[in-house]
Amino acid sequence: MAKICIACNSDKNIRLYQKKSFLECPVYKCDKCGLCFFYLDDKRMESKCNEYYKKTYWNTLRRRWDEKRKFLNIIIKILRKIKTEPLQQVWHYNMIKRHVSGSSKKFLDIGCAKGDFMLFFSKKGFDVRGIEPDRNNTKIVNRLFKKEVCINGLVEKVKIKEKFDVIYLCHVFEHLIRPDLFLKKIKNNLNKDGIIFLEVPNCENKKILDASINHHPHIYSFALSSMRKLFENSGYKILKIGAYSEIHKNYIIMFLLMLFGMNNYKQTSGEKGERIIVLAKKKAE
Repeated sequence: MAKICIACNSDKNIRLYQKKSFLECPVYKCDKCGLCFFYLDDKRMESKCNEYYKKTYWNTLRRRWDEKRKFLNIIIKILRKIKTEPLQQVWHYNMIKRHVSGSSKKFLDIGCAKGDFMLFFSKKGFDVRGIEPDRNNTKIVNRLFKKEVCINGLVEKVKIKEKFDVIYLCHVFEHLIRPDLFLKKIKNNLNKDGIIFLEVPNCENKKILDASINHHPHIYSFALSSMRKLFENSGYKILKIGAYSEIHKNYIIMFLLMLFGMNNYKQTSGEKGERIIVLAKKKAE
């Protein structure tokens, strides 16, 4: 890992925050911008993460999560048949569409999992592509689209030649070994007026920070300030940034909101928000 804070480039005001974490590494915090991260060699961190994802993440952690969501997934399938749309996907789309104009709508989903978001955006007229580290998920996505739209690999290592109007990451950015280097590299894959959109856990919220460090394989835990500084220092103009929360968490109310196409998210203070949204474009040269 970097020996300085990758967000604000400070080598001062960095202190040990917690001796142990989910990934069994000590966590350090930059008091200047609020970023929590590990001090560990990049290759060692990559090796540690690769071993975990291959042995545990998709076979155990995500399987348990899918089991918990089994009933909800059945409801979602029924809702799709009656032409309702998932709340989070609609919310993201409504933010993105304001910044995409013209006939070109090339969309890259990084860490696309089983392709749910890709499918949604394809139905909205986007020409979608995906990058996914899990081989089984990659096969599922390509079967879903009946053609090769998803590449298997780590985005930090995959060579991407195409340019896109939207580059999209939903709860993926916090898993990258060096998100600062990724931001600088991926700029080359944005069209002139292309945008990058991402959602990450909001770790100004103490409950979210605890979950990020102790219950998930997150390498970075971001606050609003650290996200802003990271994007600005990486050559981006921020179009939108904020902390957001769900308004309702009751499944019956959420079902009704989906049925009537209503919003379930509100912007809130950094300490109360559950997630951070960033929408940005590369600065004019």
